[in-house]
Amino acid sequence: MAMGCAAVVAALVGATPAVAAARAPVARGAVFLVPATAPASSSGNTVRMAYVAPGGGMHGGVLSIRVPPGWTRPQHRTARRPGYVSAGGGSLRIAGRTIVLRHLDLCGGCSVVVEFADARAPAAGRSVFLARSALTGDGPRAALAIQPGVTLTGPAGAAHRTGAAAVPLGDYAGSVDPSGIAAFGSATGTHPTLATDY
Repeated sequence: MAMGCAAVVAALVGATPAVAAARAPVARGAVFLVPATAPASSSGNTVRMAYVAPGGGMHGGVLSIRVPPGWTRPQHRTARRPGYVSAGGGSLRIAGRTIVLRHLDLCGGCSVVVEFADARAPAAGRSVFLARSALTGDGPRAALAIQPGVTLTGPAGAAHRTGAAAVPLGDYAGSVDPSGIAAFGSATGTHPTLATDY
């Protein structure tokens, strides 16, 4: 899995920490997600989420990602069961629908990948995976300015794109802070949208 995760991170955020840091200009970092689309009500989906630390890095920090309602509930007990979660770093725990990574140490632009496997998707709409971070263990945890999401396509069983090449990096619901959205769009050459647009 490590090789696959490394390939995902490289394809999404660039091969070097310097490139990744340039694509995560917002103060709390950014999360990139593969795939950007999934068939409505489909099962067997694997969602990979790559968190990229901001320029100052993360020191004993915390990352949380909430799996939206309608998706399989995440779990970390049995790898062969739906919704299994694994991570490339930190101390992993599951709290209800929230995936939490603690004790993360990342340099500026460095990444950690969370994998949510064999999951069933909801029937319709766009699912935002709400991500929050604290850059130090005792710091406040707050929502990232740019939030990743999966758009459900229908009818169920329709062809859908997978892999890093299918990810439109502008397809993220953000916060209501236009400056963060503008900074991300400028750095990546994309056109992110505000959460209020959904």
